[in-house]
Amino acid sequence: MRKSKGLTSEQLSELCEVNAVHIRRIESGGSLPSFSLFLKICNVLGTSADYLLGDLLDNPVIPDSVEQLGKQFKHLAPEQIEMISEMVEVMIRHTTTKE
Repeated sequence: MRKSKGLTSEQLSELCEVNAVHIRRIESGGSLPSFSLFLKICNVLGTSADYLLGDLLDNPVIPDSVEQLGKQFKHLAPEQIEMISEMVEVMIRHTTTKE
């Protein structure tokens, strides 16, 4: 996530007010951040805790594109959301039966 945001470990460490070595240890799995540092990292990267913990969770993390769709759904009428939901169901059935 840090790299996708175009940040070096040094830049992230400065924004989180910690040592860059500590950030590199966290990223490599050699160290765990405190809860407050973890929240700082989430805020600096502009992401949610569940996204960063995705590899550790039983449920897969929802891709950003799906989250964006969810945000767009807030502006739709209920019948529009129902129509999209039905379209997705048809698409899933169609792709599932072909596999």
